[in-house]
Amino acid sequence: MLCNLCSSKVMAPHQTWHECPECGAVYLGPATPEFYDSSNAEQHLMEYRTDIGRRLNTLRLGLLMACAAPGSCVVDVGSSVGGFLATARADYTMFGVEINKDARSISSAVVAPGVPVYESFDVGELPKIDLFTLFDVLEHFDDPSSFIEILASKLTTGGLVIVTMPNTDCALFKERGSSWAHYKPGEHVWLFSERALCRFLVRNGFRIVLSTTVESLLRQRGGPDSIITVIARKC
Repeated sequence: MLCNLCSSKVMAPHQTWHECPECGAVYLGPATPEFYDSSNAEQHLMEYRTDIGRRLNTLRLGLLMACAAPGSCVVDVGSSVGGFLATARADYTMFGVEINKDARSISSAVVAPGVPVYESFDVGELPKIDLFTLFDVLEHFDDPSSFIEILASKLTTGGLVIVTMPNTDCALFKERGSSWAHYKPGEHVWLFSERALCRFLVRNGFRIVLSTTVESLLRQRGGPDSIITVIARKC
């Protein structure tokens, strides 16, 4: 199979996944419909209410404040039950996108009332967007390139994306392979190393501002460098 992210190399099989020798992306296979079931919304609410959940959203707000001025228009894609919307709403004009109907209901009624959350990525009526947050989102898309193109078309000149996802540079992934905590076929479609994610964003018209594994300090599953965060600016 050809890599549909860079279209330049045949992806090499490794155990139960394929890896592109050119861009470094790892393909696990398509997502299953069961992943989008509404039954996980209550679990996400419980996770948001934990100490680690609140600290994680505070950390993410710090990253946002380091690159975007207060009052900026920010869309949190995959906003779940609204934890980050609630955390950032005092400083930013927030919107969410979430396909899970139970999660949207919890966000609107319990966690972040008054913050608009869209069912689909049809935010054409919004003003130009200054920043998109993609926390644990990009790995679920069958076609990340087309998705990033849509984001870029809706961003202001110089707008930003913050992308957080599992990091295949992680020592435990190299050691454990398909038994790694973030190896989830049917849920995760694409995984990236730091280099692969940065190259992917540059190839799609962005300039890298920052990359860090700081979230791994809070999210201990998967290893100390298991989560990569990249901030990139639209060229």
